[in-house]
Amino acid sequence: MKPRWMALITLLIWIYAVVPAIAAADRVERHCIGLLWCTEQSANFTSTDGLLFLYSSEEQGSYSRLAVRPLYSMEEDPTHELLRRSILWPLGTYERRGDQTWAHVFPLYWHADQPGQEWTFT
Repeated sequence: MKPRWMALITLLIWIYAVVPAIAAADRVERHCIGLLWCTEQSANFTSTDGLLFLYSSEEQGSYSRLAVRPLYSMEEDPTHELLRRSILWPLGTYERRGDQTWAHVFPLYWHADQPGQEWTFT
């Protein structure tokens, strides 16, 4: 067997042995199937990445994120009054933070709204 293959196999075995030990020390559970699907869980955190990181989801406390890149992404945190959505990123984006709103459809439309101020550019 060529030395490069031996080095690669050794590295993979080492990672397979070391990563669970690190995760156990952090009280975090990680499970991966190559780059196809990874999940990570702890007491207040859950994360999933899949299909070469084209799919991603995360929940931590009241914060949640979902992404199917580059088609759609959504972030939401009710405690910080945050809502952010992107469609065909970066072409379409909408964000609401408290009483401020911001939206754009690149390159045709931009809009921002906050108390006492509003602007639109088309």
